[in-house]
Amino acid sequence: AAAGVLAFARGLPQAPALKSVHLGECTLCGVSGGEAASALLRGAPALEYLELPGNRSLLDAGVQALACGMPDGTSLTALDLGECGLRSASGGQAIAALLAKAPDLKRLALADNRDLNALGTSTLARGLPPANVLQSINLGRCGLSDASGGRALADIVAHAGHLESLHASENRLSNEGVVAFAEGLPARALPLSELSLCECGVRGEEGGAALSKVLGRCAALTSLSLSCNEDLGNSGLAVLSEALMLMPSCLMRSLQLRACGLHGEQGGAAVAAALAAAPRLQKLDLSGNRFLAAAGVAALAGGLCAQEERGRR
Repeated sequence: AAAGVLAFARGLPQAPALKSVHLGECTLCGVSGGEAASALLRGAPALEYLELPGNRSLLDAGVQALACGMPDGTSLTALDLGECGLRSASGGQAIAALLAKAPDLKRLALADNRDLNALGTSTLARGLPPANVLQSINLGRCGLSDASGGRALADIVAHAGHLESLHASENRLSNEGVVAFAEGLPARALPLSELSLCECGVRGEEGGAALSKVLGRCAALTSLSLSCNEDLGNSGLAVLSEALMLMPSCLMRSLQLRACGLHGEQGGAAVAAALAAAPRLQKLDLSGNRFLAAAGVAALAGGLCAQEERGRR
């Protein structure tokens, strides 16, 4: 609890070598919990990694207290506030205040703050310091849904100019949300190289077309995770594969398609088409596509052999 963490922080003579502290599920609650965590940062000025996941009662007030008590010029580069009870606009404001005090923060994990929602995410995005250096943010299971959720994710990308990795899995975005995300992305070249949209309700041909719009705006993508979009299916992947083929230079090295409803020969052919469009691909996950079966794998193998034969000519 907060009293124990505070006693620990006060007992530190100064810990110049301490780089990482994990305080997950330590019952840090509200303002007292945030003040205890900030005292720790003051006592360990070289601390780079602070993990606080699962402190469900820390809440917006606790994160705000953490931000207020943080020393100027903190060395913090990675922070995990997963499942800390952050809610809507006040949660977004608290996180933004924290980032204003942590100018070197590169990795931020906010997964499982299920009431943060689109308003909180957009509030965070618009409150980010212009000079922020965020490279990775995890917003999995943060209550983002439909078009408003997609626009909120686009706000994050727009206001975090160095962002390379965005995890937004297990948010009910649906096709509508993915389209809103694509359309809300800034027109400039984006450094985003890793995108996770697992279990986001992307469905069929319309879902494939929505994902194609995202690819059209994210030319630097090297990793795309779409696992557990169980209704994406053969038709959705076929449309996505066509979009990959149209990319001037597809950099994709990892494609996660676990449990995406791929089945039979058409499923295998759709995967083969994706591989043909992504010659740099090194990692492919097709596990959990229970109806792909031998016919689908044979179609995939046949497609690969045909590509190799064409390459020899």
